[in-house]
Amino acid sequence: FGAAGTCPSQFGCYQNVSAANLRGVTLAGSTKLSVVSLRATMDFQKPTDASTGLLLARRAKRLATVGADTELGDWVLGSSVQASGARWDNAANTRKLGGYGLVNFNAQYKIRKDLKLQLNLDNAFDRETSSAYGYASAPRTALVSLRWSPQL
Repeated sequence: FGAAGTCPSQFGCYQNVSAANLRGVTLAGSTKLSVVSLRATMDFQKPTDASTGLLLARRAKRLATVGADTELGDWVLGSSVQASGARWDNAANTRKLGGYGLVNFNAQYKIRKDLKLQLNLDNAFDRETSSAYGYASAPRTALVSLRWSPQL
């Protein structure tokens, strides 16, 4: 999103780069230790504006997720940690946004084979983050859902 003055709107408008390069690697793995399923991903990337060589705005060079789930009878209980490295808020790479880590929890109860009750608690510790300068982050969020997955 570009500032006012770089486009016809007095409030600013969406902008794009003419060409972007994204080089990197993603590492992912999962395993099961006894009754606990573990999973992890790690992204190392260099997202750049091809015309300036600067990093793309709001794109972290490092991202990671680590999670664990366990089944206890008709319950599945889990948690995960999401982490993002620091990134630049603007295309000029002059205003930095800090990195962050979020903890999420989930629980799922199997009512019957095709029907599950699910609870997700995201950003469990109500951590303030910012995906863009001046924008509020999502606070602690709880979602209760009923998932129906019929066999077709």
